[in-house]
Amino acid sequence: MSLNKIIAAVLVACFVFFTLLVIIAWSVGNKALDADAYLDTLSEAGVFEVPYLLIGDGEIPGPGGVLLREGPLSAVSGAALEKVSRELAPPDWLRSQMARAIHDLIAVAEQPEIDELPDVVISLSEVKARALAEPGDRALAIVVAALPECSAGEEPFRVSADKPICKPAGVNMAPFLGNLKARLVPLVNRVPDTYRISWQPEQRDVLEDLQSAGQTLKKLRFALLFLVALNLALLALVWVLAVRSPAEWLRWTGVPLLLLGLLTLLLALLIPLIVSWGLDNTTLWAEGDVPAALAQSLEQAIRDYGQMLFRPARLVSLVLIVVGLVLTLISPLFTRPRRILQSQ
Repeated sequence: MSLNKIIAAVLVACFVFFTLLVIIAWSVGNKALDADAYLDTLSEAGVFEVPYLLIGDGEIPGPGGVLLREGPLSAVSGAALEKVSRELAPPDWLRSQMARAIHDLIAVAEQPEIDELPDVVISLSEVKARALAEPGDRALAIVVAALPECSAGEEPFRVSADKPICKPAGVNMAPFLGNLKARLVPLVNRVPDTYRISWQPEQRDVLEDLQSAGQTLKKLRFALLFLVALNLALLALVWVLAVRSPAEWLRWTGVPLLLLGLLTLLLALLIPLIVSWGLDNTTLWAEGDVPAALAQSLEQAIRDYGQMLFRPARLVSLVLIVVGLVLTLISPLFTRPRRILQSQ
């Protein structure tokens, strides 16, 4: 092999390595600040269904859990409460609240001049509207139907810390529900339209991490443009040093593309598998304050997100493999046959 072709082979190796970096980095950076990517993976992993499942199983944290498990509504089963929660605050509402929070956090990553994390704003206006409309009627009917009937001398709907609410025995439920709803309307209207959750001062490192990630991605985009230009220059130099015919051009172009496609596909498949293996062998929620169902759904969302990050790289790798294979296979068709010199 001539010196030119040895140098060309080294340049091909550099071209494959740098282009591999470009494809992987572009594939990851393409989705890193995409809010829909996060929402889609959370939805596909069933994260937005977990709160309702927890309510159905009776795993309700905080004061609300005490109220429903031990307080006035303790006679209502978890299955009935799950139906009520789906009527008043359906999964689409939960997704919209999460979407707003994710978009706000991504805005922090994209705008370094922001000096504090935005509050997490939960809109309750849709829940209030549903509570006063047909979904609220259905929810109220579910709760009342699940209540036990009052015993003799027991006052209906008397709120007590140690006894569940009861309903009147033998009463006509239709007008009773209408009267009950009329009493609930002022209570619902007094509920604020929004509920804000503020970040604590000690959580400022979240702001710094988000802005650092945003700045890193911006620098990465400029670096990718430089690497693309460098890779094109390397490939052009390979052609100058090694290509002397159409067949050689096809081989010196097809083989690097084929090799690049295979390596890209290997990494795009291997990295998500390593992430999945790490999740299976590492306790993400070591504190123990995250319900198991939620932890499992979030782990599945992380796996799905890893697959989504490398989906563009997998598509590019398949194109490179096909193009590289075709160029390599057809290269012999462009080889000029040697002329046989006959002695005269």
